[in-house]
Amino acid sequence: MEPVQLENIWKEFDKKITEKTRVNKEILRRILLSKPRRRFNWIIFHAMFKIAAPYIIFILYLVSEIRFQVCASFYIGLTIYLTLVIFAHVWDIRYLMLIRKVDFAMPVLTIKKIITEIEKLKIYITKVTMLLSPVALGAFLLIIMRDGLIISLDVASILPLLMIVVGYFLSIYFVLKSPIFSQIKKLNREIDEILALEEE
Repeated sequence: MEPVQLENIWKEFDKKITEKTRVNKEILRRILLSKPRRRFNWIIFHAMFKIAAPYIIFILYLVSEIRFQVCASFYIGLTIYLTLVIFAHVWDIRYLMLIRKVDFAMPVLTIKKIITEIEKLKIYITKVTMLLSPVALGAFLLIIMRDGLIISLDVASILPLLMIVVGYFLSIYFVLKSPIFSQIKKLNREIDEILALEEE
């Protein structure tokens, strides 16, 4: 066999191996991307639920029998509380819009940059929420105040207030233990794996 023929056969095999390697990498990339997609769908659902939550709470209030005593403290508390809710709502919408920017058809490096932005924004929102939570609790107590007192000294009044305070501390605990942060970190690791695969 002539050396030229051997060289051509070698080049043909080399081309086939290169093509098979490319196809295998693409298949592996798609398999690796399926996990982050599922994780990302959960993060989107969580963000959408946070946006819908104030409306759900308002609808529940409308259908319930709960009535507040309308006085100066009620209006002060309501103004402060609504201001904080609107502020949080705007940031939640910005967070969702940033999440929606991620398209898994984009280059992995671009996805990585957006996920880093998402993580930074989520940490910022959580810090601000933790700082403003006591103000929101104080505003809520002003809303439920009756005749200059937050509660009367009977069990029927103390129990709901106790539940509110316990709920407040539980919400802080769950926000700090939030699965969202771990989901974002896992997503970041999975994207790193895909990035390493592409760089090979």
